[in-house]
Amino acid sequence: MNLIKALMGRREFLMAAGAASAGALACNKLTGFQTRAAMAAEQAGAAGIKGDISSRYSHLLSPLNIGNVTLRNRMLYPNALPHHIQASEAFPNDALISYYANVARNGAAVVTLRGCGSLTHKRIFDLNDQGVQLYLAQMADAVHFYGSKINVALTIDAEPEGVSISEIPAPDMSNYRSEKYRAWGAKKEISAEMIQKTIVDWTDAAMLFKDLGFDMVSLYMSYRSSTLACSLSPAVNKRTDKYGGSLEKRARLTIEVCESIKKACG
Repeated sequence: MNLIKALMGRREFLMAAGAASAGALACNKLTGFQTRAAMAAEQAGAAGIKGDISSRYSHLLSPLNIGNVTLRNRMLYPNALPHHIQASEAFPNDALISYYANVARNGAAVVTLRGCGSLTHKRIFDLNDQGVQLYLAQMADAVHFYGSKINVALTIDAEPEGVSISEIPAPDMSNYRSEKYRAWGAKKEISAEMIQKTIVDWTDAAMLFKDLGFDMVSLYMSYRSSTLACSLSPAVNKRTDKYGGSLEKRARLTIEVCESIKKACG
């Protein structure tokens, strides 16, 4: 600094310093103005979006009555879960319970426990193990603590393996890397006796979850993963008895499962 003063002289130095200060002040004011303008525009845009959403989804956060059940809003968390939450534990671990509790805390009126099916991306829990039942009951309590209902997606564990609503040839899984997917083979037509047992198994599973504090169940019926899903498809359901043919007959199995669960669970 002394060297600069010596080279420029005191008067020139003060003039240069003043000019620099004035420039910096002007720049700062300009930046502040731009920042305030950007914030105002953002707030106006957010208000516009909020107003648009509130007009289009005015009932999203209002309660909903379904029979004798009241949901605190219309937001439902579906049958989904990050794969890394549950590791090799044979029971619902603390991270899994905390995950669903946080979903409830964040506002979901219904939180769905991903079904404990036998596919490779799902964790199998032994529902006959009292320790597993205890953890599931704790999960239900954690979700209820935040005022939400807890649901469970019942999956194909309630169905016998190797059968479907009617005979299905083995799919072409040659491009799948998983050996288990490639091992999927043809399925035989499920007998009428096995259908009745399947209905009982679905019902028993629903009753168990009700005893553990769960509020509802949903039937997992995606693609070809269950007999229930296949029964609805005219391309797959080729039965000639009361469970195949017309839409009413193809839907009969699903309706009977629902009626059985409702009769047993209320």
